[in-house]
Amino acid sequence: MQIVGLLVLLLALTLITLKLKNQNSDGPSVLFPGGALVSGKLYQGDEPDWSFTDDVFTIELQTTEPASSRRIFIMESAGKVYVPSGYMRSFLGKLWKDWAFQVEEGSRLAVARIEGVRYDRKLIREMDPAIITGVANKLAQKYAGGVTLEAVAQISKVSPTETPGFSKWRLGRQAAMNNVTYMKLCGGIALVWVLGLLFVPPFAELVEQLMLLFLSTNAR
Repeated sequence: MQIVGLLVLLLALTLITLKLKNQNSDGPSVLFPGGALVSGKLYQGDEPDWSFTDDVFTIELQTTEPASSRRIFIMESAGKVYVPSGYMRSFLGKLWKDWAFQVEEGSRLAVARIEGVRYDRKLIREMDPAIITGVANKLAQKYAGGVTLEAVAQISKVSPTETPGFSKWRLGRQAAMNNVTYMKLCGGIALVWVLGLLFVPPFAELVEQLMLLFLSTNAR
């Protein structure tokens, strides 16, 4: 049980540390949301030819209420661009994809940063079955079915208005470990873990990649 407690502590510290570390950043990390997208040229002019996004794997998408950004797939279909949201029906999915529910509740203004260029836009949930089918086909073609499509939002231009013998010995040793020793051990490991997340970027990125793999597998 002590090992389980330590693992739970490390998981909690990981979630809290990485979330706090990234929440005010200029853009998201691999898994955790970032803050407002502030750097990059702001696009002005006519609606671009979005076919260039066929060569873009993910974009950074910021919703404004609250100001929060995340990495997300993007698909062009029939001259318009769309972002998908999957995993929305499970408990983990609802926590992971909170932005999609915020958009559905009316928080539609958004900023999309694509290859360093920012686009002021709004998100509109798409309900037309024909359009959704086209987007789903593009999703499967581009990402090899990398996500279960449950919702689609169009990125639209903003209008001006909007182990026995050993066991016995081990049990004896565990019983001898008092709470103070256990807390010291937890504290030491936790400190090293948090410092690693904050100051060793490859370690933090590895942890996020493993968490992303877990969510992609279990948040359906």
